[in-house]
Amino acid sequence: MKFIYYLCCLFVVVFPVSAADISGQLDEADNLFEKVMQDQGKISFKTTDLDNVISIYEDIVESGYENEGIYYNLGNCYTLKGEVAWAIYHYRKALLISPGNERILNNLQVAKKTVAEVFPTDKNDNVTELSDRILFFHHYQINSKMMFVHLSLFGFLMLLLISKKIPHTAIKTVMYLSLCVCLTFTVSTLLHVDSKNGVVVEEGCFAFQGNGNNFDKVIKEQLPKGTEFKVLETRSRWIKVGFNASTSGWLSRSKLRIIE
Repeated sequence: MKFIYYLCCLFVVVFPVSAADISGQLDEADNLFEKVMQDQGKISFKTTDLDNVISIYEDIVESGYENEGIYYNLGNCYTLKGEVAWAIYHYRKALLISPGNERILNNLQVAKKTVAEVFPTDKNDNVTELSDRILFFHHYQINSKMMFVHLSLFGFLMLLLISKKIPHTAIKTVMYLSLCVCLTFTVSTLLHVDSKNGVVVEEGCFAFQGNGNNFDKVIKEQLPKGTEFKVLETRSRWIKVGFNASTSGWLSRSKLRIIE
């Protein structure tokens, strides 16, 4: 019993301290970030301050705490540094938590315009981005089990409505509204379940036709940093990716980051 008592005390003492540490780091990073933004274009602007902000935010993320604000500010910091690939990566991370966020989407578009387009963008990608603005429920990281729950609930509500055993009009209205919400969850889940994207972040990244640099290259030129892709298959050191509906290739895992 004493052991359990001391263990409970340890949790009570340790957890608030950790939260306070993170809060202090966040305040420090946010204040320093505001100073950096105010000093842009001024003589007082220091790149070392920018590096310090990035370092603090990344330490917070490594500790297990994350939110869209941290990733958004990291994206802005890397944009100011001219490291567009890492900016895109962090904006995408922010959108996982807060999909459809206009500020993040706008900054992402600005960053993407600086990356040379090697492969034509599919129209479907634009449709998916539009769905991110409208169908925002997928940011809960819905998995296959949750997709099954959504589909089951949707089917159950449909059966209730079709059976016509709900005489009261008010209850029917609530059922229709619930059905609409469930349909939104279901469509959003089907669009995003198990799909992962990534971005090239290092120089010297080539796309090969197989999982090794002994295979022929998809294109002769190296991929520009900031090139985005969809993950199709993963191996220990290589990842098969899709650049659009008609072009795929294998990339070295060390040259990229998966957004998850």
